[in-house]
Formats: sequence, C-alpha cells, structure tokens
Amino acid sequence: MYTATSHVEPDWYPLSFDASESSDGDLLLGYDLIPLSFKDAFPTTVDIRPKSIESKLTMAVIGLRDIIPSLDLFPVNKVFCKFDISGDNKYPIVTNKHAVLGGSANIFEVITIDLDVPIDYENYSPVLTVFVYDTVFGAVGERLVGVTNIPLHEFCEKIIKSMNAVSKTL
Repeated sequence: MYTATSHVEPDWYPLSFDASESSDGDLLLGYDLIPLSFKDAFPTTVDIRPKSIESKLTMAVIGLRDIIPSLDLFPVNKVFCKFDISGDNKYPIVTNKHAVLGGSANIFEVITIDLDVPIDYENYSPVLTVFVYDTVFGAVGERLVGVTNIPLHEFCEKIIKSMNAVSKTL
C-alpha cells in the first residue's frame, strides 16, 4: 500500500483581504503530500464531507435597519436577501423584494432552509451567509448592499444533543 509522505489533518486557517490583522473568514484545509511517482495509486475524487443529520433551520426574517447607500450615488430602494449555507450544494433561499423607507425595510418572512448538521459539529459547523441586495433600475439589475455571516455552531450543537438524548431514551 502506498502512503502519503506528509499528512496534515484539516484545520481552520484565517483569511484576510490585505496585510492587516483583520479576519475576513476562515478556510478549512487538510492535505497530503504524495510523490508524483505514486499519483496513480490514489483516488482523484473522494467524498470528504463529514457525516451529517438532515435537519431544517427556520428563521423569522423581520427587517433591515440603518441601510446606508454605498459609494454609488443612487439611494437604496428595494432590498431582498439571499440566504446561503456554506459547504452545501443547494441553491440559496431568496426573500421577496421590500421597499426601503427612511433607511429601513420590514421583511416579515419565515424562511426554512434544509441543513445537513455535521455530527462533528465542533469542527465542521456550517455558516449561514446572508447577502442583502438592492434592485437597480427596477428589475434590470441588482447591487450588493452588504453581507453578514452567522455561525451555526450553537444550532448544530442543540440538534446533535437532542438527537443523542432521543437515542438514549430508546
């Protein structure tokens, strides 16, 4: 059997946009160094997704406040949100478009997202990324107003602990 000459377990590495110390996200990366002469002995496609439990995340999206236009000269008129889970291959969930009045928009929508909760949630908890867009010139285009990332570690922990509690009672 062939083995890698060097193996590094997956770990989180900080990402930054520039040379500043600010963190702009994290990259989960693990790797093996394999001599080129042994490359045919290793599979090229392997499913590396962690074992998970299917679940649903339901959120009440209430609204946006203090929306400030970016450097563009146009004010923010009608906003909508895209909700995307990191690490899945599902399409983002999109809200309806809502008018912005006085820098605020009321959304009042309930969003449900199918979520694969990793059993090893401490290392592989997904992140919910929310993109807020403004419609430009009616429905002709859209521009990004802002982005936020919401770690789902606590949600995943609750799901896994409740599943463990149920399995212990059976």
